[in-house]
Amino acid sequence: MATNHNQAEESLIEFNSTPNGLSQYLKHWGKTEAEQIEKNQAAIRLLRDWHLEKLEAEELEKQQAAFEVFKNIIDDNRTPERKLYSSL
Repeated sequence: MATNHNQAEESLIEFNSTPNGLSQYLKHWGKTEAEQIEKNQAAIRLLRDWHLEKLEAEELEKQQAAFEVFKNIIDDNRTPERKLYSSL
């Protein structure tokens, strides 16, 4: 069983490393963990900025109202026993 798993893994690696393999479509993936961390830094900074962003009270109220509308729309399209937000 381990042999089959190893063969499958080897063929996947071989497939990904060929010029016509999957790797040509995954240029955003790093070859090593360190390279991937480096490539992720811009996204990490953006997510941190969004997390630290302080919303004004008016904007926060708008977002909460929009979420309430969203919850009502979702629950209106579900059967009574399958509601997602009505019980919250």
